[in-house]
Amino acid sequence: MLSSQDIEQVNRILKRIVPSIMLSVQNYNPDQELREGIVIGIPGKKKGFNEMVYTNIENITPWQLKTFDTMVKKFLPNKSTIEQHGTITRIIFK
Repeated sequence: MLSSQDIEQVNRILKRIVPSIMLSVQNYNPDQELREGIVIGIPGKKKGFNEMVYTNIENITPWQLKTFDTMVKKFLPNKSTIEQHGTITRIIFK
């Protein structure tokens, strides 16, 4: 579960690596699963909490990966994973 403080940290990290991203968390929609530029949230059982949020980045650069890794280790250790789907990289926070 991600609290509102965790979401603030996620937004800070994502804004650093993708300045053009829209930071408000959008509810999960299967039609937009691979859409870029938005943060998608899967609601948790508790109201106001997200079980997981993720964003998709196409053709992520080594600089973006290094910056992401550094910031996650500092602010949200053990709460993120990265998945590769062709040219799209999905950054997941749980």
